[in-house]
Amino acid sequence: MVLVNGVINAGTAENSLSLDIVAEKLSSIPSPFIDNLDILKYNDFTGIEAFRVTLAEFLTTHANSSSPLDPNKLVVMNGLTSMVCALATVLSDVGDAWLIPTPYYSAIRADVSKIPQVNLVYAHLPAASVCTLSIQFFYVQYGRLVVIPHVNASINDTRHKVLVKVEGGAVNSSMMRLACELHHDAERVVPGCNLPPAETVQGCLSEAECQPFQLNVDILETSLAKAKTQGYNVRCLFLINPHNPLGDVYSKELVLQCLQFAKRNNLHVIMDEIYMLSIFQDDVKFTSVFSLDTLPDPQRTHVIWGFSKDFSMSGMRCGAVYTWNDRVLIALKQISPFFGMPTFSQCYLNEMIKDKDWVEKTYLPTNLQRLRKAHKNMSDGLTKIGVPHLVRPSGLFIWADFSKYITPSTFDGEMELFYEILDNKVYVAPGQDFFCCQPGWFRIIFSIDEDKQEVSLKRLSVVLKKRMSSLNSE
Repeated sequence: MVLVNGVINAGTAENSLSLDIVAEKLSSIPSPFIDNLDILKYNDFTGIEAFRVTLAEFLTTHANSSSPLDPNKLVVMNGLTSMVCALATVLSDVGDAWLIPTPYYSAIRADVSKIPQVNLVYAHLPAASVCTLSIQFFYVQYGRLVVIPHVNASINDTRHKVLVKVEGGAVNSSMMRLACELHHDAERVVPGCNLPPAETVQGCLSEAECQPFQLNVDILETSLAKAKTQGYNVRCLFLINPHNPLGDVYSKELVLQCLQFAKRNNLHVIMDEIYMLSIFQDDVKFTSVFSLDTLPDPQRTHVIWGFSKDFSMSGMRCGAVYTWNDRVLIALKQISPFFGMPTFSQCYLNEMIKDKDWVEKTYLPTNLQRLRKAHKNMSDGLTKIGVPHLVRPSGLFIWADFSKYITPSTFDGEMELFYEILDNKVYVAPGQDFFCCQPGWFRIIFSIDEDKQEVSLKRLSVVLKKRMSSLNSE
């Protein structure tokens, strides 16, 4: 094991696992100066034509687009930070608001606020899970709803007809039909409830509904209504899929539901798909907006992607937006000189992704294999040291729950733990940086060298053992 003396950065979402492959490929590309000195001159600030053509073909293939993408609808800029800032400038007036689920990649707040002066309003995803809360199962018997206390059963246990009450957690629409009838006393028998027939509610909760931080349209509707009552003019819905920091991959049904929600409410949608090619679990299917046969409102739908995450190139600063709206496209072109990407860099990226054999047979499979291994190592390590966490199929990070080490459970307590971990030379990002609604969650990057993973887990273990010992002695 390599000796690591300094602070280990397990907080910045960069992929350090495949830098060698990318560096080797870029080193093999001949200098673009050999055949074309014009790259030293001014060029199209929306991206040189050759690169946009190649990028459109690349996204058509790897996003499984339902039809070939038009390179003339692509705008290339120097990273997604610039891209989001430009879209906020174009789509909104000063003081307008965008709706975004929390937790979320917090740099977006600065992207939309510092220059465009756009606000973010939040759709807080509930951290509560029926897997971690007190659960009661119920069944309907002779016209009565009988509470069966202290039953430990799995989510998909069908021996009892209805799972209806979760104490202390968010109640979704499926549970609400019954939970509203119940008292919190688990011993109580409630006679004569006005309920639908048992068969219509049997098995009403899916496994997906039993996970924490799950997005659904009900949450978006409620949050939008609340923002409007607070006086916000909400213009846009911003979604990240695959998600940062959760690692969730939205189903096709959820993507469509969100797009339909936006159409009903006359909202633009920006879909950030920057982790599109960082899904390392083989059986998980990603649904890009590009792959949909029809869009509910194409004129208000915009997709962004970049090289930073999927190609381990956060320093290259290259992002792109695809829009079906000609007016938005014209507006982006008008401000593109402020956000342009160097032609020299575009030439190298163009040659890199033109090599389909390298992309599809060397880089992507190797990178995904390395991500899969690193994720398992970090997940197993967190389990070993007693840190509950979400096991998700994408991204570079694990969303971990340290709340049992924080008493009382407050955001101040979260920051105290953060600084204790940092003092022990590990940097992990606290949940409040992502505007998480519940204290105690942290984002941990697993896409770091194996030696650094091992050392960071040992250092975390030291802090947590000390914390737990202190809590037990109180």
